[in-house]
Amino acid sequence: MEHLVRVYNEKDRQTLEWLRRHVDDAAIASAVAQCTGSGKPYLSIVCRSLGV
Repeated sequence: MEHLVRVYNEKDRQTLEWLRRHVDDAAIASAVAQCTGSGKPYLSIVCRSLGV
């Protein structure tokens, strides 16, 4: 999933792992697709759009 969102450090990596344990990959990919702008979205924006 790191290829879909910005992961800058170990904390981001741990947050992404936690997110993947609680939300399936399809939901994360869908949230990423709904983000506007160029490039990968920040992980915090994806988490907010998922309500976590």
